[in-house]
Amino acid sequence: MERLGHEDLEVRRDGSEDEGGAEEVVKKSDAAELLLEDFSQKREVDEENSEAKKEKLRRDLVGVLEGHLVAISEWKKKRSRAGDKASLIFSNAKNSRIQHVEGKGFLIEGETRAKNSFYPGVTRRLGRTFWPWRSFDPSFRDPLEAKRRAPPPSSNYRNVAPSCPTSGVVHGTIVHQQVDECVKCLWLGAAEAPLWTDPCVLNIFSFLLVQKWVPLMSELPLFSDEAFLCTAADMIVAIPDVDELAVVELKTNYEWEVRGPVLGDRSLLVPFQFLADCPENRHQLQLAATVALIRKGYDVRPDAAYLVYSLSKRRGIDLVPFPRESATDVFFDRLWSEISVTPR
Repeated sequence: MERLGHEDLEVRRDGSEDEGGAEEVVKKSDAAELLLEDFSQKREVDEENSEAKKEKLRRDLVGVLEGHLVAISEWKKKRSRAGDKASLIFSNAKNSRIQHVEGKGFLIEGETRAKNSFYPGVTRRLGRTFWPWRSFDPSFRDPLEAKRRAPPPSSNYRNVAPSCPTSGVVHGTIVHQQVDECVKCLWLGAAEAPLWTDPCVLNIFSFLLVQKWVPLMSELPLFSDEAFLCTAADMIVAIPDVDELAVVELKTNYEWEVRGPVLGDRSLLVPFQFLADCPENRHQLQLAATVALIRKGYDVRPDAAYLVYSLSKRRGIDLVPFPRESATDVFFDRLWSEISVTPR
């Protein structure tokens, strides 16, 4: 900003210069300049800090991924039952018939190559079968339900700032995409992190490394002609300590509300009328349907299944296993019969 010159001074009616007024104007101008300079310097510092934080986040993730490279190398040296099961899924001949179409879903090539079809997804089929009163729009939030599920004010949890810069559907999409990119890079022998890394991605891979879980595949497309159904498994992992193959469902954005049952919840429809219509129960059924799809469509029985909630506020993970006592043939057969349909 230019300082006011002599010609900018106010002139009295008698022609004399109002030096006091001019001096005040100049002082205000100087103050404005100082404020602008201070603001500019703060903005530069904030930008530098922001870039430094992003770079540190990226470097931290690279370090964690390097740990995964070592774990994958060790796991590959030994033949395992979990590895044999994973090979049966990944090498199934029908995998060549499925293709992801951006914005539309999965296009399944007909077995006779005469007809290709978009198969409905597991989440939509479950919704129509067991909670049809809910919107199929993932971005829709019922304000009344949000109020019922808000964390209690006494916890002060609602006042904690999240560590992730995005939220909602956008945040979930970014996390799933970045996790998928990292897993693919790992199996190409590279520990590469996105230039802009979401903190939840670091949460997830740090958790997997601490648990000694080996990520084998992410966003794995699965389908069944019999059930006219498809989905993408968020992650398939090997657990070397117990030689198990596990299905993992990743969830974000669920620390803004109580995930379990609260007063006022409806019941799901038969045969799950004993379950409340709450996020965690819906997620468990989504996870169970993915396991059922692998069992029925690929003739492989995963040993375990887990919900992994990445927490942006607490910067940690909530691990919720699918109850092993419920993972019976009777349960999966019943679930499969409810969500299967005969294609027209």
